[in-house]
Amino acid sequence: MLHDNTWEILSTGNEIYFATDAGISILNKNTNSFVSITKRDGLISNSVRRFVRATDGTFYAGTWGGINVISNGRIKSYSEKDGLVHNHVMDLELDNNGNLHVATQGGLSIFDGNSFKNYTAENGLPENYLQSLLLASDSTMYIGTFGHGLLKMKDGRLDTLTIQKGLSGNNITCISEYDGKILIGTYESGLNILDDDSI
Repeated sequence: MLHDNTWEILSTGNEIYFATDAGISILNKNTNSFVSITKRDGLISNSVRRFVRATDGTFYAGTWGGINVISNGRIKSYSEKDGLVHNHVMDLELDNNGNLHVATQGGLSIFDGNSFKNYTAENGLPENYLQSLLLASDSTMYIGTFGHGLLKMKDGRLDTLTIQKGLSGNNITCISEYDGKILIGTYESGLNILDDDSI
């Protein structure tokens, strides 16, 4: 392992990927040996926070320097200078059309493989600091914010759930789905369960 700080683990086939503060460590399950990917190999930053893998095998890494797209052994980098809304990436999620949603400390970017569409407090978001993403089974994209609750994005519409609407806290750290229900983790305010828009 490159570093003791591990932010995410992704298992794919015969390999397990580890996001660390020193790059990406990859464990081969068959040989029980590690290989690494770092800035020397083309990463935009060694501080890797999140992974997501597309059905075609394309691998996306969110870092504190932007995002990397790894496909067919090639590594491409994208940052603010390429249109990403902010370089500090907090979470990644793919939608049903293959677009990459990037939650950052400066807003939301949606990447279609060629260009970015950005959302910030200047064009509809309640705040810029976003922490977590989830594409639910009904194609709703849930977005966890640092202090303005949970955002729901679907069909071009953005709705907000906050303490005023029943959440136990507005700092949303993680989101998951289980049995058709949305599980909402908060900072110091416990767990919320969203079932048919009722908390």
